[in-house]
Amino acid sequence: MFYSPPTDREYVELGLVTTQTGQTIFHDRSAEGMIEKLKEEAAKLGADAVIVRSANEGTWGLKGGGTTGFDRGNAQAVAIKFK
Repeated sequence: MFYSPPTDREYVELGLVTTQTGQTIFHDRSAEGMIEKLKEEAAKLGADAVIVRSANEGTWGLKGGGTTGFDRGNAQAVAIKFK
C-alpha cells in the first residue's frame, strides 16, 4: 500500500478501485476498513499494491436539528502491478 507513487520500482496501472461504507451503524466506517476493501478489490485484478488517492471516513450520529443519520465513507485507489 502506498500513499504516493513508488519511485524505487517500475509498475503498470491496472485500474481504479473504489469502495464505500455500508448504511448502518454496524458497518465499519473507518479509513483502515475501506483501505482493506480496496486491497481486496485490487487483488482480484492481479495487483501487487495500491496507491491510495483518498479515504474519507463515514459518520454516524446527531446532525443539525437534533436528527440522527449517517454519511457514507468512500475510498479510491489505483491498483498497480510491479514489472
